[in-house]
Amino acid sequence: MSPDFAFCGALPDANTCNGHDFGTGTNPNLKWSGAPSGTMSYAIVFKDISLTGQTTSSTPNSDINVQHGYHWVMWDIPTSVNMLAAGSMSGYHSPTIAGAMQWSQRNMYGFFPPCPNPFPKSDSRFDQTKCQLSLDSYSFTIYAFNFAHLPNLPTPDLNANGEPTGNYAANVARYLDSLSHLAVAEYRGTSSAWASTFAPPGTIEYPCAADDKIDGGTNQKDGGLTIDGSALMCLE
Repeated sequence: MSPDFAFCGALPDANTCNGHDFGTGTNPNLKWSGAPSGTMSYAIVFKDISLTGQTTSSTPNSDINVQHGYHWVMWDIPTSVNMLAAGSMSGYHSPTIAGAMQWSQRNMYGFFPPCPNPFPKSDSRFDQTKCQLSLDSYSFTIYAFNFAHLPNLPTPDLNANGEPTGNYAANVARYLDSLSHLAVAEYRGTSSAWASTFAPPGTIEYPCAADDKIDGGTNQKDGGLTIDGSALMCLE
């Protein structure tokens, strides 16, 4: 549950892009209880079910509804934790919940809020003669697992040059959904948020340790990614 909005109610503006830049906004307060015996960890997926509801488990990750539908995922949440406070911090290794990992395509892997209307009225990509403002439905889905750590992280998608592509949040979220879980619960909300400005996502990097090397050589990159087309996919 969330004390910030009613089930199936509108998410507050603070938790969306409404009136400010696309990609900005903080997560709401989330609370959960009643985990089955044997639960060793939790995971949370935030997705636009207006988009993901148009897909199936066999829909390829390249599908636009998959690419845009999965916003954020957090996993390896310890069982000692039963809430996520509003405004959780960014970082692949969550600074908010010790031991938890998270991913989104924006905000340094932190929460990526709803923004079903990403282009402002003045943007040529929003044609008011052809389009109407969207009202999308969203869900926070929490899973209870009988393992403390995700067994195997999904392999990132790469293009022909070995560069990261796709939506890794979707890869992880769909993998979580494929695993056997002890319980699953969902809390839904809606949003018709409208961004004041839009910018495409920047370069995606898969986090690696600072001493990881490319191709066994001396070149290093703390952020993770690639040098000369060779991929370094640590995701530690």
